[in-house]
Amino acid sequence: MIKKIEPSLLDQKFIFEKDCQKNFIKDEVDYTKIIVQKPWGYEYPIYQNSDVSVWILYIKKGALTSMHCHPNKKTSLMVLSGEAIVRSLNEKMYVQAGNVIDIEKKAFHSTEAITEPGAIVMETETPTDKHDLLRLEDKYGRVGMQYEGKEHSLPRSMEMHYSFHDETNYHEKEKIFGQCRLTIKRFKTNQELLNYFWVMEADIVCVLKGAFIKPQNICVLGPGDTSAYSEIKKHDDLEIAGVEAEILFIKKL
Repeated sequence: MIKKIEPSLLDQKFIFEKDCQKNFIKDEVDYTKIIVQKPWGYEYPIYQNSDVSVWILYIKKGALTSMHCHPNKKTSLMVLSGEAIVRSLNEKMYVQAGNVIDIEKKAFHSTEAITEPGAIVMETETPTDKHDLLRLEDKYGRVGMQYEGKEHSLPRSMEMHYSFHDETNYHEKEKIFGQCRLTIKRFKTNQELLNYFWVMEADIVCVLKGAFIKPQNICVLGPGDTSAYSEIKKHDDLEIAGVEAEILFIKKL
């Protein structure tokens, strides 16, 4: 299941009132080596390039992220284990392992874990910018505050908190997070795409680098886009745009 949250008139009203114009913050923190502690749990990145970053969030049962939006970036949330409620300003959605919520920029949202021992959620951000954040409401008193960052961090244990950053050939590895298997594959030619893409075992695919196009350069999926694997397989004339593509395949176990 993939659902979408788009900005409504109510979202636009609150963004206007909050004045989301922000000064550019140069972030020199290497998040790949740390875990950022949150009042609701913690988060850390498992993959990052200049366009896309993928983070793992652990949310404790009964805890919830702030009602926030990202004025300049789109995100997607996929539950890897447990169950959660994702709220927008207009609705709430119950999600479980394997479910995806695509969130357009400027759309306020909040995620609450509702089962023990909490929920593991994968968040994909495009573009990469942890300071692109506007909090509307927060159970923990963080409205108006910037992203927590290094001052709220701990060193990441490679044994306990897996990351593709730990692997030299990360595009040949797979890792288990909660109830899901994550695999990154790199395709440099259309022949590789034909040979390997169509035989992967996956429920969801996410483009991390490059793009999938059809004839006449029609973009089907670009950086940060997610799709049901069954839907993308219906296109038998896909090609790689650019030098190479990196694709994240997710399979619920």
